[in-house]
Amino acid sequence: MHRKGHHWYWLPLDPEVVAELRSSFQKLRPELDDHLFTVEVEQWVSQYERVRRVADPKVPASGQALMRMVWRVCKRAGVRPLSPHQLRHGFANRFLRESGRDVVALQA
Repeated sequence: MHRKGHHWYWLPLDPEVVAELRSSFQKLRPELDDHLFTVEVEQWVSQYERVRRVADPKVPASGQALMRMVWRVCKRAGVRPLSPHQLRHGFANRFLRESGRDVVALQA
């Protein structure tokens, strides 16, 4: 995974998450150069009708497209629109409050 300045760092994953990712990978059978987050694109087919289609998985989603994806999920969940940064911040606060662990554990 890339960070600011294009430095690599390793992101540890929970074994349950790894198992779920393996299961999804086997079901979906993506190509190895496909992106993880693909977005839907709306395209007008007539003056009154538009159709949603999945964008090319070879092309990375833009930051704005990912933001809209998060907003759609928030709307379906019945919560106010949140940004990915707000979700990250909320997770960090909840992790520290509920786990009783320190910031070093959160960084890991």
